[in-house]
Amino acid sequence: MLSSPETGLPSSADPWPRWLPHLLLLLLLPLIFYSLFYQLGGNPIPMWDEGRLAVNAAEMDLNNNWIVTYFGGAPDMWNTKPPLMIWLEVLSLRLFGYTNTALRLPSAFAALATVIVLYVFARFYLRQMLGGVFAVIVLLTSDGYIDQHVTRTGDYDSLLTLMLTSAALFFFWYLESGRRVALVGFATAIVLAALTKGVAGLFWLPPLVFYTVWRRRLFWLLQRREVYVAMIAVIAVIASYYITREQYNPGYWRAVSDNELGGRLLGTLDNHSHPWYWFIQNLYDRRFAPWLLALPFGLFMLGIQPRDTRSHKLAWLVALLFVFHITIISTAKTKLVWYDAPVFPLASLVVGLGFGRAAEMLLRQQVTPWKRTSLVLLFIAALFFYPIQRIVDKLNYLYSLRFTDNNLQHGFQIKALREQVPQATEYTVFSDQNYEPTMTFYAIGARKDYGHDVTIKYRSEGYTLHVGELVLVCGESDRAFVQDRFETIPVLRENNCAALYLQAIKKPESEKSKKTGKGKVAKAEKPKK
Repeated sequence: MLSSPETGLPSSADPWPRWLPHLLLLLLLPLIFYSLFYQLGGNPIPMWDEGRLAVNAAEMDLNNNWIVTYFGGAPDMWNTKPPLMIWLEVLSLRLFGYTNTALRLPSAFAALATVIVLYVFARFYLRQMLGGVFAVIVLLTSDGYIDQHVTRTGDYDSLLTLMLTSAALFFFWYLESGRRVALVGFATAIVLAALTKGVAGLFWLPPLVFYTVWRRRLFWLLQRREVYVAMIAVIAVIASYYITREQYNPGYWRAVSDNELGGRLLGTLDNHSHPWYWFIQNLYDRRFAPWLLALPFGLFMLGIQPRDTRSHKLAWLVALLFVFHITIISTAKTKLVWYDAPVFPLASLVVGLGFGRAAEMLLRQQVTPWKRTSLVLLFIAALFFYPIQRIVDKLNYLYSLRFTDNNLQHGFQIKALREQVPQATEYTVFSDQNYEPTMTFYAIGARKDYGHDVTIKYRSEGYTLHVGELVLVCGESDRAFVQDRFETIPVLRENNCAALYLQAIKKPESEKSKKTGKGKVAKAEKPKK
């Protein structure tokens, strides 16, 4: 009979029926769907940073240049990240069309893969079924993880989090087992993390080396030939991209250095400066509440396991990675709220395993399997009802905000125009801002998906509008700018957007005054002598 590597007990000694894991997974499906996929495309694409990635993906789809990302028809030297996420978004746009959902599916599926990684690692490697279920629930009820710029938008951080989490767990597996498949998994995850977000994909290498030294496994590691093969392969793949990109896009290395190294770590970009404790405060107040308070409990429950158990060793690795990551992003000059995203899965794993251990201790009583099962379900309901309700309320609230930002409504307007005025296939989308990637993405999408002839114009080009043009504007400012210059006929109104037909140029008020005679000034009479 097989025994558990954690407890030494026969695997048949589990205090619950064999079908319980399947029941719990079935109960998890609604939470997984709702957290990751419910109304995924409901909200418009924000200007920063998803809007820029959307245009990067759209232009790559158009120019078929899979090495250099473009923005506005030129190589993008502001967003210098490697293009793995852009590649996935291009494939999704080609499969499902130019929609918000298609753009965000790579992030959502990366989150789904992270959920699977956590459960499989806990269930089959640590042999802790309840811990795996609890870890998934903790992760999916973490406000900072189920959030914009992570799992709910088409940004880099969901994919980066998947790769760093996988790399850490594969590395742990390799140190414990020496199996080459684990090393291959680790090397692959590191390469994909670097190709997702550049330097940020390599952040966890120093603490992993430190953990190896602390475990007294460094000498063992350096004696293994496959380690050197893996190192050479990782360096070669990552370096080959950067070298190739520099060849096709001269100046790219300098831009990476300015933006990802010195720029963000040593300098403040775009006024994103906060106190050193800002990330910790965010985790406590909202982003990992209430689970941050349970993290010490999880570390304690794993730490009291025998020192040779995998759970005990994993607790030290997660604690090291958590402290290192929060320290690095807290000392960086540029601080953005989503920089803490990679810590959520492993922290959730520790919290879930701690709850799982506590549940096992409570349930290892001489009662029937059915009573144990009922107690497990009651335990889950009592512990997770409020966090689940809170994440449901949050997603509903975010969806209710979809019409609040006038600058992001062009996608809704174009869709309404196609449905309600199908003969309108040639028009201009106009914004009073000089930077509007959201509008640009929706315009490109209308060309690709609907075959519309769409022109994009900004306020600085406003005087190039001409009579006979159909112009789509969103917000009072855009509409006023156009209507102050043209006599218009409204063709369609949708929320705070309008499709305006430019009928004639408005004449200046002075000319109108002359025609009506209101502007005439009477001649002064000469005084009589």
